[in-house]
Amino acid sequence: MRYPQPRRVFFALLAVWTCALARSQAQLPSGSISGHVLCNDGNVPARNAMVKLIPLDQFLPKPASEKPSQAPAVETTTDLSGYYQLYSVAPGAYLVNSAMDGYVDDLKWMQTVLDRSTADERKALIASLPQVTIKPGSTAALDLILRRAAAISGRLTVDAGGTIGRVPITAILVSGAAAGNSAKDSSHSFSGMAFTDDRGVYRIAGLPPGSYRLSVRLTSSFFNIKITGDSQFNLTPQRAGLTELTVYAPEALKESEAKLVKVTDGEETAAGDLSIPTRLLHSIGGVVNSGGNPVAGALVDLQRPGHSEPGYEAITLPDGSYRFDMLGSGSYVVIAKLPKSTQAMSGPMSGQANTMLDQNDALDVNIELRPVKSP
Repeated sequence: MRYPQPRRVFFALLAVWTCALARSQAQLPSGSISGHVLCNDGNVPARNAMVKLIPLDQFLPKPASEKPSQAPAVETTTDLSGYYQLYSVAPGAYLVNSAMDGYVDDLKWMQTVLDRSTADERKALIASLPQVTIKPGSTAALDLILRRAAAISGRLTVDAGGTIGRVPITAILVSGAAAGNSAKDSSHSFSGMAFTDDRGVYRIAGLPPGSYRLSVRLTSSFFNIKITGDSQFNLTPQRAGLTELTVYAPEALKESEAKLVKVTDGEETAAGDLSIPTRLLHSIGGVVNSGGNPVAGALVDLQRPGHSEPGYEAITLPDGSYRFDMLGSGSYVVIAKLPKSTQAMSGPMSGQANTMLDQNDALDVNIELRPVKSP
């Protein structure tokens, strides 16, 4: 049936209006949230604190067939009175996180253990954090309280006198609620870090209660890095030395001998002194030869049998010499080989030597390169 022109226009407008109404119903109006953030030490406003809303379903397990929420995380900062407000928030359930330097960031430590927790533990962890439901067209009210966290401070020195320049001190939580069920897995543990100043003094704040292992890692490569025309890195040794050392508080070279520092919620302790024990450190060095002639540019690896720590690497100087410094006592294996660029002319060559460090340096660990037999 063919309608007259005015009716066709009416039905067309009716269809457009119906579609617009359907879209407006599908897209619910946004909501908002506001409140104050206070510090538990003194009940003063938390100024310039971060407040972030994260869709709750990002933390809850779902069936594979169920799509995650499309609502984005939103955040803001508090003003001088500790007040915050977030507009245009998509309706839904959110986890609310607030953080400020020196105060416990519950979400940060929770995320370090969430993937290693059981389903019940996961639910309990999430339930312990502030949550809010944003309703269409309305404003939610939620006040938050930040808890003063623990802090560890100390000084890094050298037993021979003086200190070292700006270096990072790391505190890894090994026991406590924030350590979860896998306290020995330091790669996923809660940690904090701070740099030393010109006096060797440092302070690590924002730590949840527990026992911490403190360490400092010193590295010096002594390489001059150049980029060649084909965008390849060319490493040229500047001197025959390599330093990579980790020292645990107070002056232990082994992780198992570290003295832990324990703090309670909000506690400030100055029991985190570390010292570099140079009296316990030695060097391994020598010359890499081939047919009695020194080999420049040979790759030298230093490994410790039975240790999980990665080995050290060096490149021989024009006189064939190499050296590894700041090594603890124990047995070592030194392996030398030609780089791939040189193997194209002479074929693969390698050699190795074993040595033991005790009270003295071992600077005569020479290595003779020999052709590698094909399998």
